[in-house]
Amino acid sequence: MYVSLASFYLETTPGPIDEGISDFKICQNKSAASMHQPNASKVAPSGWTESNTIFRGSVLMRLHLSRRYYSFSRVPRSREVVLLTGALGLPLATGLGVFCFTRSLHHHKMNSVKELEIKDPEFSGFRLLVCKPPYIENAEMKQYFLLPGEIARGAEEARLALRDRLHPEDVIVASYPKSGTTWLSELVYLLVTNLNWSAAAAHNLEERVPYLEYVWPGPISVARRAVPRIIKTHLPFTFLPEEVQLGKAARLIYIVRDPRDVAVSYYHFARCFIPAGYRNKEGLQGFVERFLQDKLPYSPWTEHVKGYLMAAATRSAKVSPRVLIVRYEELKCDPMKTVRKIEEFLHQTKNPNPTPPARKLTDSEVTQVVQHCSFESMSKNPSTNFSWLQELGLWTPYTKFMRRGQIGDHQTSMHPKQAELIKRKALAEGLGWTLKEVVTSSS
Repeated sequence: MYVSLASFYLETTPGPIDEGISDFKICQNKSAASMHQPNASKVAPSGWTESNTIFRGSVLMRLHLSRRYYSFSRVPRSREVVLLTGALGLPLATGLGVFCFTRSLHHHKMNSVKELEIKDPEFSGFRLLVCKPPYIENAEMKQYFLLPGEIARGAEEARLALRDRLHPEDVIVASYPKSGTTWLSELVYLLVTNLNWSAAAAHNLEERVPYLEYVWPGPISVARRAVPRIIKTHLPFTFLPEEVQLGKAARLIYIVRDPRDVAVSYYHFARCFIPAGYRNKEGLQGFVERFLQDKLPYSPWTEHVKGYLMAAATRSAKVSPRVLIVRYEELKCDPMKTVRKIEEFLHQTKNPNPTPPARKLTDSEVTQVVQHCSFESMSKNPSTNFSWLQELGLWTPYTKFMRRGQIGDHQTSMHPKQAELIKRKALAEGLGWTLKEVVTSSS
């Protein structure tokens, strides 16, 4: 279905921003050795070879036509698949790249994202990159994460496009993949919009709460929306826009789920989401092994969670991000209490003199929100169940996007030894509180 016609990207060699970059190369996807890179011989752990590619500003927009599968119109639920029928010529690619790069140098202070490309035959839909965060305030948060190439570029584009455009009352819903982002996004949307049921029914969730790092609708479109904006992301904390990390813009609500259930849910998502190109030759057991070895997109899970935990605990004159940690299991076991907790956080971090004045929901209204956001309700709701992915040919019919939504789902499918290994890893990293046993034993 998808047409791959060109795969060019602009590459620059490392150098001080003040001196500028003069050495441009238009390259096809090749290894560092074939492009005669200075560090081509440098090999990372597990035999991964460093490509030493540097992203700077808008030059991030690697001209990779095979990734633009479709576009969406602004009309609710009106979309059309756009198949590519032509390829950019080399002169046009060169001119466009140089123009974007020089414009971004002129307007922005750059932060580079070094990448280490992984050749993974199981994931054919995207390149996996080991990325270093572009901006780190806390020295203890110097983590490396595995990100799809398109996501790494999207994150950098968002950092630049949303600079000085995010508002303190914006809300970012964040999580490691398959931890309850869809569920929490719908809930937060209703709380922030004061129960705007009509808008929730008229527009699907992807339109109302767009992804920060995705190509559609794009950061420019997000920036033009009215405040407060609700944005979701799977990015690690250290990849968020700088003003968010400092606490100057946006409030963060991060949802955490038992990592064993996350791994199972992630597997079913990967095998059904066609653009990921996951071949599923290894089955669930092999996928869980990848989770344990931190070889899945957005991994490591432990560092992802700890990054937001550290941010929630950081309070200083320079850095004070506003972060609320929510547990998936608590939201499932005691939704009324957890909704009130989220509501209280949103009120405490809101403008002290909002227009119109903020009000707290009545008990009956909270009950209505809980019922609307239940798994049973959302899985049947066409504006929240992501059924449009299958309509666009992006989802296989093996299972639904909203599959089960249960606590302890791993117990029916994951090998007990692997479940125990994940548990031990969480305990060793000080994340034992994320395990379902903690909630179920206390509830």
